[in-house]
Amino acid sequence: MIARIFLLLLRKEEEDTVPLFGCANSYYDTAGNPTATVQTDHKPLVSVWKKSIVCNSPRLQRLLLRLSQYDVNIEYLKGKDNVVADALSRVSPQPTPKEGEDEEDFIPVHMLTEEIPADSTRVGDFRRATAEDTISGLLMQVVANGWPELKKDCHPLLVDYWSYREEISAENGLLFKGHRLIVPEKLRSRVLQTIHEGHFGFEKMQLRAREAVFWPGITSDLLQTAQGCEVCQTFSRSQQRETMLSHEVPQGPWEKLGIDFFEFQSTTYLLIADYYSRFPVIRKVRSTNANTTTEILKQVFSEYGVPQTVMTDNGPPFSSNEFAAFANQYRFDHITSSPRYPQSNGFIERMVQTVKQCMRKCAAAGHDANSAMLVYRATPLTTSIPSPAELLNGRKYRALLPTKSPIQNPHYQVVREQMVKDKNKVCEHYNKTARDLTSLPQNQRVYVQVHPQHNQWTPATVTKTPVASQPRSYSVETTKGAQLVRNRRFIRPAQEITPVPADSMKRDDNSSSGRPRRVITRPKRLIETI
Repeated sequence: MIARIFLLLLRKEEEDTVPLFGCANSYYDTAGNPTATVQTDHKPLVSVWKKSIVCNSPRLQRLLLRLSQYDVNIEYLKGKDNVVADALSRVSPQPTPKEGEDEEDFIPVHMLTEEIPADSTRVGDFRRATAEDTISGLLMQVVANGWPELKKDCHPLLVDYWSYREEISAENGLLFKGHRLIVPEKLRSRVLQTIHEGHFGFEKMQLRAREAVFWPGITSDLLQTAQGCEVCQTFSRSQQRETMLSHEVPQGPWEKLGIDFFEFQSTTYLLIADYYSRFPVIRKVRSTNANTTTEILKQVFSEYGVPQTVMTDNGPPFSSNEFAAFANQYRFDHITSSPRYPQSNGFIERMVQTVKQCMRKCAAAGHDANSAMLVYRATPLTTSIPSPAELLNGRKYRALLPTKSPIQNPHYQVVREQMVKDKNKVCEHYNKTARDLTSLPQNQRVYVQVHPQHNQWTPATVTKTPVASQPRSYSVETTKGAQLVRNRRFIRPAQEITPVPADSMKRDDNSSSGRPRRVITRPKRLIETI
């Protein structure tokens, strides 16, 4: 029986069948005996036995499945040492098949070709291409006659198949690696196009190929096909993000600015933010054209100074010739972000989010957005970085939260002393032609200049005297009932008329009406000394 089956099998499958019949004929000796060992001079059989059943061809899977009921170990033994089995195999009889024998003793040799999912024409094409291919012909021979013991003895054209020699089989003019058809070189391009049908990606192509076909280097060919398809390139996904190239931190405040527009509640705003201090300057705009933008920037630059660099997007106002002329006039570098890539100017985009979120929350809570922005400017950025206001202006902003007066920079004291000296000089010069006016009591009748530039005085009465914070401001009420607050300079007391007694108006008849004479004192030198 064994000899008859060998006529229908390839070399490797002959060797694989031997343990099956050996175990079947000695079932009671091997069943349940974990020490039973099968020795073979066919070395690839050892690795086939150790592999998972699904990694082999369907024909070998059936053989291994039938062997799985026997608990045996298979080990390699050189042919020269396996003399008994070798001698018996050479003298075995060659019986002819008898009618009525059990069909289970025969191996189905056409299993692989019957399972190929293709029509007969395509199978014929593969069979003819395999017969015409030089490498496939050599592979057929080595599969039928057996592989050499060493890789160096293998034909140079078959070196790429050496690693898969234990899985390669031949059937009806076709070659297989396990259950996968080995495609001859002539048909590989057509198979690649078939695998790529539907224009799926490399991963899907690889999964599809693993189910049906194989040749050495198929993975690289699949990758090249997927990458070289123009349709796939047209509809490919965006590339992954590159490593970050962050903007260099400026050396000081107001050196580099980011500018962008944003809209909130149907109102457009222009946001100007300092890269160093992160101090935001917000201006409401009527239009986003270049003329309006440059006018607002001129106002801001007049208050804060001209930066060295301005970073914007490629919007119409920033890409216009007018803005380029403005940058040339004010001598700052204008840098634009990559078109359609706002992340390249991520700083200003993040500032827009922060400001809009603040305004959105204030609108929902009914709070003043200006107070919220004051808090943002006065709050430290981190535990080690001061507030935007302090970084930009060199001083801490006084916000609504009560705090102790901060310790000022020593430089401020020097500046303050110089300012005091200059101010004292101005006061000294001013006071040469000035004098203090007397204070006015409450309810005193006065005259007040309602409009100081008109030099017209109106009768009034003092209703409130000055307080310490406003030492020269008086509250008065005019005769017409108007309540006014004026500086002492624009208020003068009314002159009271004192009546003269009647008897004081009678002239003394004896009194001289002439001019009183001057008292004359004689010089001491003319006085005689006694």
